[in-house]
Amino acid sequence: MGNQLADYQLRGNELKNICAWDFISHVDRIRKSTDRRRLANRDSDDEEDHDDDENELEEQDLDLLDDQVVEDNADEDVSFESIFESEAHKRPRVSLLKGHSQEKTHLLRVRSPNDLLVPVPIGPGIPRRDKPEIYPRYCRLMLIFFKPWRHAKDLRDAGQTWEKAFELFIQTCTREVKQKMNNMQILHECRDSRDD
Repeated sequence: MGNQLADYQLRGNELKNICAWDFISHVDRIRKSTDRRRLANRDSDDEEDHDDDENELEEQDLDLLDDQVVEDNADEDVSFESIFESEAHKRPRVSLLKGHSQEKTHLLRVRSPNDLLVPVPIGPGIPRRDKPEIYPRYCRLMLIFFKPWRHAKDLRDAGQTWEKAFELFIQTCTREVKQKMNNMQILHECRDSRDD
């Protein structure tokens, strides 16, 4: 069984520039057999009843399907924004990288713009940015959420503080990312107002 952290870290290179927040919102993992069954059903749509044994494809057909996924996503210069905004009924699929426990059996599928999820972090509350004693935790979490990474060392340089890494990141991140971070802070301020 895979998990979202492994899915994110071992996402295909087509999604290398996506942050964890957007990955959770825009991407899900599906079984390759889902695609294979659909292909088998399309090829034999004259038959009314299909069971799993009848939908099995020859090994060479499975290899062809895997090649199509790689070829469809082979251009690493394609922006992930254009992939996300696509209204096409057939959603883009991206292979998992080697090392993922389900690389042979699963793919990543980009959700339709109408089917996006709102990430809901679990665990301790999101730190506030206006409290100096927890500001380093805030910086670390915002980098984890919004800076693309595969390994923890991608989040900051060796010897760099979380605050400095965040300061550099905030200078280059998009307005949309800044708005998401501002919305998180506004939630804290709303709670403060409610409690007064």
